[in-house]
Amino acid sequence: WYQRRVREAVVSTQSTGSSGINAEYGIVIRRNVPLASIVVLLRTVASTDNQYNALHFGATSNDYIMFNYDMTPFRDSFSLCMWIKRVDTSTSYPVVFDYEPSTPNNEILIDAVGYHNMVVGDTGLSSLQSKYTTPVGKWFNYCITWSLATRTTKLYLDGDLIGTDQNTAGRTLKMGGTLGFNRLTYNTHSDFIFGGQIYQFNLYSDVLSSTAVEKIADGGLCFDLGEFSATGSSAGRYS
Repeated sequence: WYQRRVREAVVSTQSTGSSGINAEYGIVIRRNVPLASIVVLLRTVASTDNQYNALHFGATSNDYIMFNYDMTPFRDSFSLCMWIKRVDTSTSYPVVFDYEPSTPNNEILIDAVGYHNMVVGDTGLSSLQSKYTTPVGKWFNYCITWSLATRTTKLYLDGDLIGTDQNTAGRTLKMGGTLGFNRLTYNTHSDFIFGGQIYQFNLYSDVLSSTAVEKIADGGLCFDLGEFSATGSSAGRYS
């Protein structure tokens, strides 16, 4: 049933060689027709992590994924959720995900230690390092939601709301940028290399409710985040 409701297309594939992810990867776009919600998933075709099939990044500026994608569905609202495992501890600001329409613009900038939690250029949820208590080498769930209508950004760790911020009125997400993983899209400085693992990266055009975010975290690594782009009683619209 789920597959009948969803269109899938592989955008690109690449092999990073001996020092990178050490796996071929696919960028998979899932568009749910009834809800007009897009989910972007990163999945490895081959990985050393056979249990969770996660993306493994090396700890150099040559280890990254970057691609361009039409972000129009997320112009006025979005929810971004993923599982993060920090492995390398040698960098100060390990950037997990970066979306930049210009250089730099910080439309979406997320790191693994809480220094950067930036949406539409707003820094109100940055410098939250004290909230990031998960030990190195352990998975934690990250969700951030934003809405133009409410001017509100909310940040969740492992299902708990740890921060709320009000954004500038009328500020939409800028278009035409590059999506990047494991480093800044415009800078190769070693202080910003993540060098860890990402699992179940999902970007929704709706704002997930706190109930939905808690369900994701409670479901653990086995929970399919793609469920929230399906319709029906098992998922519903969490907004």
